[in-house]
Amino acid sequence: MTAGKAILIFSFSFILFGFPGTSFGQRTTISTWSGSDDVTIRPIGVGYSSLNFNQRSNKITANSGAIYVRKEDENVAIFEIEAPSEFHLEINMDYTPYMAKEGDFSKGQSIPMSLYLAYNNQNAPNEIVAKKESIDLPVGVTSITIPVNSKYVDAFMASNSEYGMNFEKPKSLVYLFVFGTLGPIRSVSAGNYHSQISINVNVAGGTN
Repeated sequence: MTAGKAILIFSFSFILFGFPGTSFGQRTTISTWSGSDDVTIRPIGVGYSSLNFNQRSNKITANSGAIYVRKEDENVAIFEIEAPSEFHLEINMDYTPYMAKEGDFSKGQSIPMSLYLAYNNQNAPNEIVAKKESIDLPVGVTSITIPVNSKYVDAFMASNSEYGMNFEKPKSLVYLFVFGTLGPIRSVSAGNYHSQISINVNVAGGTN
């Protein structure tokens, strides 16, 4: 078995809220890093993995209802993970369940946020097909262990040393979808609101 390797995805978001009649801007920046040459991870889709609540509501103000980014929406965050087909992925999402104002974590100055995960490990040809055939994790569940390819037949494979260092293991694609709910938005004051999201993907398995 190969040693476990980690892929870390960090998302730092901030929101500028205005009073009624005043619009605001929202920006989400996500960077990715892989600790293994065998594994690559790419943000894809229309929103380029920006979980953008602005696309659901152009103006977000105090005392407004909840805003939903659903899995079928274009602004859902999508990640494509390419890894050897024989591997397993341990996926865990950790995030603060609210957006806080400029370091003020008091209850009256925060906005609740709930995030959800869905995945497709059937080596789908693209994110459109993957989304239609994806599996939602139950509400409240943010961790799962899955094979890279649910259709992969576990058969004997010679090691790199037998074929030489240029031997390439077959790879498959896993798609990960992140969506959620912001709000309901209470009587909060205008300002910068932010939250951090981290998704850890530990990779294990395979032959040496």
